[in-house]
Amino acid sequence: MRKVLFLSCLMVLAAGASYAASVHAVDPRIYDAVDSYARNVGEQPIVVGPLEKAVPRTDKAEAQVIGAVLEVDSLNFTSDGTPFRIIALTQSRPFSQYILVVCLGSSSASTCGHLALGKRVYFTTDLLVVQDGDLAGFPLLIAKRLQV
Repeated sequence: MRKVLFLSCLMVLAAGASYAASVHAVDPRIYDAVDSYARNVGEQPIVVGPLEKAVPRTDKAEAQVIGAVLEVDSLNFTSDGTPFRIIALTQSRPFSQYILVVCLGSSSASTCGHLALGKRVYFTTDLLVVQDGDLAGFPLLIAKRLQV
């Protein structure tokens, strides 16, 4: 059952990413997603305050994901032989959703491969958005730190 759910989520994300490849950078469906979020959560004002330090000169796209492990996928390999594993997390906030995190390299076989279902975990990830091809616009969260 979980495999079916996991694969269904991947198919939906791939279909959305395929559609995103044929449109402008801001897909009109994003407006619908924002509308849905606002109805469920309400307005989320951004708190702007003084920085203790200057804005760093180095660009970065990072995400923090906290949730319960729903599925630990089998070990896969990239075309150059690098191992990877996809971890599906479930979250209830800001609303119920599934998040996919990619463990890349040796940690995919060891650390990520031994996560227990239902265990709460905290990933710090690099955010990589596919730029070309059928999956353009698809966000990949590549794990770089894991706390259990």
